[in-house]
Amino acid sequence: NTTPEKKQIAQSLGMPKPYFLESWLQAVSLLRNLCAHHSRVWNKNLPKPPQLIRRLPQPWLNYLPAGPNKVYASLCCIKYLLNVVSPDNDLT
Repeated sequence: NTTPEKKQIAQSLGMPKPYFLESWLQAVSLLRNLCAHHSRVWNKNLPKPPQLIRRLPQPWLNYLPAGPNKVYASLCCIKYLLNVVSPDNDLT
């Protein structure tokens, strides 16, 4: 169910469709819950990986060393979104 508001939010973050943003938020939420409950995330296959986008207006990865279902992909999604919302952040 795509609404005009979802489209606007996704576009403001440089994403072509709301589907991608929803996927990223689900992956980040899952990662947060795993961490909050002290679950192992290292080398774990996450059940809901973020849907990756080939081209984005902000710098993005061209290569994921372990695939989209590992924690690295979700961390990269967090970094991308943080860079869009707060370009002067110090998360490296």
